[in-house]
Amino acid sequence: MKWIDVTKEAGLHFLEWTTSLAQVLPRTLSSLPIPVLLGILAAPVVLAGLSRSGVGTIGAGILTLLTFVLLAQGEASGYGLPLLAYSGALLVAMNGFEAANRRRNLDAQNQEIERLRNETRTFLDALDRRAQIVDMMAANGAEMKVAGEGNSEGAEQVN
Repeated sequence: MKWIDVTKEAGLHFLEWTTSLAQVLPRTLSSLPIPVLLGILAAPVVLAGLSRSGVGTIGAGILTLLTFVLLAQGEASGYGLPLLAYSGALLVAMNGFEAANRRRNLDAQNQEIERLRNETRTFLDALDRRAQIVDMMAANGAEMKVAGEGNSEGAEQVN
């Protein structure tokens, strides 16, 4: 019962915070200089570009452009949709970083697998060479034994 009350209270605080943000956002955005506003709007595109994700950069660019168009309409569309579009642009940009991180991890794993394959190949080649040497020595030993037995028999016949 207590957990439900805590959750309900946190939800009410979040609702109050978003309501106050919706009231403060129009005044804040209208008071910002245009270069600062454009810099804030360009942040997701720059982040996606730094992640080297082409799809992420295009997606963040489209959502940022949508945000700019919705903000240019001003009061006609409200500030909920531009905020939602901008949040989407940030999520797309962060996804580009996550995808790049996954790609780096996969590349590192593939390099480690290739290194282990090379080590295994080297080990098996060495083992094969050792087996050939052992087989050759065993064959030489058998020939020497046969040759040695032949000399012993010849010596006994002379006697």
